[in-house]
Amino acid sequence: MQKNLKVSILGKDYAIATDEGENSVQQAAELVDALMSQYAQRFPRAGEGKIAVVVALELASKLAQKDNDLAALQKRVAALNTIIDTTP
Repeated sequence: MQKNLKVSILGKDYAIATDEGENSVQQAAELVDALMSQYAQRFPRAGEGKIAVVVALELASKLAQKDNDLAALQKRVAALNTIIDTTP
């Protein structure tokens, strides 16, 4: 069931309609807010749009790395299962 949540990023409130749990949405918003705040302090002349793109790229890069790590672990587990299955 969709819930309407309110999150705050860089002092602006956003209404979010989501099926996700409130805690996970709030944690995600807090992470985005923290990253955007860091970049806004480091690059005060950059607009919010540019900062949002940089944060999105950083988060996408981290997600891609996690996906790669997961795939490697799944491959290793499959190899270990094969060894276990073929060992008398």
